[in-house]
Amino acid sequence: IGAYTLCFSALQTLNAEGKALWMLFASPVSIRRVLVDKGLLWGGLVLMWPAAMTVGLVARDGQLDADTLLVVSLVSVGLPIYGIIAACLGVFACRPFEQDKVRRVEPTYFYLFLLLSSLHTYAIFAETNWARIASLILSCLLAVALWQKATDRLPFLLDPAAVPAPTVSLADGLIAVQSFFVVQGVVLIAATAASDGKLEEPGKWQLIAFASGGAVTWGLARLIYWRNKTL
Repeated sequence: IGAYTLCFSALQTLNAEGKALWMLFASPVSIRRVLVDKGLLWGGLVLMWPAAMTVGLVARDGQLDADTLLVVSLVSVGLPIYGIIAACLGVFACRPFEQDKVRRVEPTYFYLFLLLSSLHTYAIFAETNWARIASLILSCLLAVALWQKATDRLPFLLDPAAVPAPTVSLADGLIAVQSFFVVQGVVLIAATAASDGKLEEPGKWQLIAFASGGAVTWGLARLIYWRNKTL
């Protein structure tokens, strides 16, 4: 619910400016600062969802058990991070010269953001705290990489004809790493659950998990590069 809310808030940070977008470039406050502040603002506001769920659980049970508290913490940390990610993707999704308001946002980035935010849910279902920590670190690194890529794009936002052809970047690599990490983890979790909690041939399933993660990641990367005509 929080990720879906960010699609219509943080992701549309620049699109919401409409024809007044140019004023952000003339403001004494850096547009980079405005972008990160709005991303954190929306990422903070959507914390009302885990807060409401926590209040409901406490009202029902009288307390929170350790597992529930851990899940609430993971969601509460993840939403501000993905608020920044949504704001960064909004830079690439924004079409400031489009006359039709509906078409001012490239819909592909809605689906990309929902895909990326769904990767964070792996941290909730991971079997070890080390996997949860790794997932959070990858999410933070992804936010930093997308921020770097978005700030490189900002100077060309009002002059799309001057934008260089898209190329592979650090953000693309981190998305691939996180996708591989999550897919192979999900395959192992599913295989363990199907085997009543104990894998008879862990080496075989490790190979299957890694091959599945690599295949899915490669396929998604090629699809995105093909759609964006990436060099």
